[in-house]
Amino acid sequence: MSECEVGVCGGECVNAMGSYSCHCDGRRGLRLAEDQSSCEEVPVCVQLYDYKHAEMLYLGEQFTGGPVIYLRFRLPENTKFAAEFDFRTFDPEGVILYAESSQDSWFMLGLREGRIEVQFKNQHSLKVTSGGKAINDGQWHVISVDELESSISVKISKEAVMSINSPESLFTSVNGKLETKVYIAGLPNRTDSVIKPINPRLDGCIRGWNLMNQGASGVKEVIQEKESKHCFLHVERGTYFTGAGLAHFNIDYSESGSWRVDLKISIRPSSSTGVLFALVVNDTVPLSVAVVTQGPDDAHLQVFLDGVSVAVLQSLMLCYPDRLSVELTVTPTTLEIIANSSTWSYSLPDGALDRLNATMMTHSVSTCIGGLPDTIPASSTPVSAYYHGCLDVNINGRLLDFDEAVLVLRFGRDEDSICLQLDEILSKTSHDLSNMASIYIVDVDSAPIYTRYFDISYIPSTVFFFNGQHMKVDYGSPDHTKFVGSFKTKQDFVDLIEVIYRGAMRGKMIVQSPIDPQNIPKYDLLYHGI
Repeated sequence: MSECEVGVCGGECVNAMGSYSCHCDGRRGLRLAEDQSSCEEVPVCVQLYDYKHAEMLYLGEQFTGGPVIYLRFRLPENTKFAAEFDFRTFDPEGVILYAESSQDSWFMLGLREGRIEVQFKNQHSLKVTSGGKAINDGQWHVISVDELESSISVKISKEAVMSINSPESLFTSVNGKLETKVYIAGLPNRTDSVIKPINPRLDGCIRGWNLMNQGASGVKEVIQEKESKHCFLHVERGTYFTGAGLAHFNIDYSESGSWRVDLKISIRPSSSTGVLFALVVNDTVPLSVAVVTQGPDDAHLQVFLDGVSVAVLQSLMLCYPDRLSVELTVTPTTLEIIANSSTWSYSLPDGALDRLNATMMTHSVSTCIGGLPDTIPASSTPVSAYYHGCLDVNINGRLLDFDEAVLVLRFGRDEDSICLQLDEILSKTSHDLSNMASIYIVDVDSAPIYTRYFDISYIPSTVFFFNGQHMKVDYGSPDHTKFVGSFKTKQDFVDLIEVIYRGAMRGKMIVQSPIDPQNIPKYDLLYHGI
């Protein structure tokens, strides 16, 4: 008789010869209880200040670099542009707001290296100006922009940092009315007319806004209805993991014919169980580091090889408000750990590193931060819970940053034959391109908003970003915003990524396709809703 058939487990049940084991899916916030059969919620060991305020607008909601809010003002023609708000960020670069009356008459306020930057263009002027001290310190700053009779004034905390000559009106009125469109924290999708390229994505908050001297009209109502637009009251440097997802990177660990993993992490967990770092191959996890519950107010840090615990740090500091710094080095022959001068206990099974070495030398591994993909069965790993807390990660001397690679989004359906052909090319090239690109598959039926946003008329369609900026490519076809169809060869895709990456690093937002025109699918461009 199979114990699993009679429901002895609260979660997943796995039969073994003469026995069975129970497993709970941590990605649902569950862990195996002390009775080794039922599931219970992962406990919280440190309460984080993760409260949000409904009147503080979060600026980092859109991963595409598109605006989080769009407003349109229709005012008398003698109206001058004006904006004032409280602003807080740790981000060094991004667009705070972009305003326009036409494509040839616009104004942009942003950050570069933490300092205010203004770009504007109209029929009289074309200017880029920066000034003032860096304000990406996580503190609130009052920013005001006022169009005066012959200049544009920018102030930080009531102190003038810029006065830019502007002999005529910033925007152009039509039929006695000034119609101004204002985009908050991003650029319009079609906008590539900024004078000096900038990463539009901005992780920060604004509050107390007054746009065009109309108070909070239009903004307050929008953000109060949607929690994703609310900002945290308390922030600090680093990356916050909500306990509901993970980050995925393609990282090349090869080194002179061998491989090496140098992991440095700074953590302050809230939940007492969660995956910090994992290497994933298909449905296996050859190496992982996780926080593991030990009691109501205690947790250990453990290293696993193929699901077997090989190193344990017994530390009450994991359930303490201070951060813990951990360094892990793994090579084909060694596994070394340092953690705030704490003591680790090791138990390396015979051949454990041999198995990891064989995997690293023969397979392309995916690096997961903060959790494991849904494709990994809960029974395949002792810890599957998403990490909840603060985390900074440095791998092989590189601080992980989502903005440093070409983001590749394949829109399509998994069952489509052409999508399958394209997916095979993407899969076979992801390892070689891991230092330049991160590749993601987007199901058009699961993401209808972005499917409409990018006007996906044919599948598969592939869209490219760099630093949150939509990268355009001249394929010699009607549409420069996406590649339609499958690439003919792996080399075509590799060549395209290299051109996009090098062009983006030089500040370009549109590049010339290196692909032979004979290898580019032909199609008729369709416009919807016109």
